[in-house]
Amino acid sequence: MGLALGIHERQLRWFTAIGELIPLPEEIERQQKEQERQQKEQAEQREQQERQAKAQAEQREQQERQARQRLEAYLRSQGIDPEHLPE
Repeated sequence: MGLALGIHERQLRWFTAIGELIPLPEEIERQQKEQERQQKEQAEQREQQERQAKAQAEQREQQERQARQRLEAYLRSQGIDPEHLPE
């Protein structure tokens, strides 16, 4: 497998044949926890973006509904029935 002992941060550690430090079990665990934390954070950010997109879509629908109501009110004020417009 080609392992070698060496010093890393004043500790005797194992290295691969190409000089890569072999992580200790607690380092692996710490890395996994950090990766899980980052994945959770990314999922939360995606959820937040989805909520914002939904809120924006609802706001656009509300604005369109209000604009349609204003137009219908204007047409009625002019004696035009918006339900029976010619095509």
